[in-house]
Amino acid sequence: WGQLLLDRVGLQWDTHGLATNVKKDVVGDLTGEVQGAFVHGAEFWCGLSRAKRVLLLQGGLRILSRRYVRVRMMQRFIGKPGLAQYFRSCCRSVYDRVYAWVQRHEREGRTGGILWDSVRSEILATLVLLPAMQFSFTAPFCERVESSDASPGGHGRAWTRMDANRVQTVCRLAEGRGMYT
Repeated sequence: WGQLLLDRVGLQWDTHGLATNVKKDVVGDLTGEVQGAFVHGAEFWCGLSRAKRVLLLQGGLRILSRRYVRVRMMQRFIGKPGLAQYFRSCCRSVYDRVYAWVQRHEREGRTGGILWDSVRSEILATLVLLPAMQFSFTAPFCERVESSDASPGGHGRAWTRMDANRVQTVCRLAEGRGMYT
């Protein structure tokens, strides 16, 4: 079913004059990783592979098990879940105090320090959410549509509800280079 779906997408791209990058094609496999995104063709989900999520879990538990954490180690860790969080947008808002901890230690010229309880909580929340950091190809489109500008605090934020078929059409029309849907 997955290969049939990919073939149909390829045909649609051809009708719109969009070329397929053949070097990045995964042909005939039910599962495969493309640029860090693991696509499961039998279960119809996309996200970070389970093996990579286990490595993230191990790294997070390693940090949580330490009393003293180096700033460099923290910087490296907080960048890792970024790709996983990409696949479930609500998971992108977990970090706040983590960044404040890193910035404070950098500003003061420290190489490390004791993690604040709030930082430990944010790391733990990331680890707990790891299994949910994927999306389903068969899930229906959400009827809640949101839009915001890039201002701090989302001052230009708006939302409404639309019929799922209309949301799907709008997403297809808005998809393109430089756009975020």
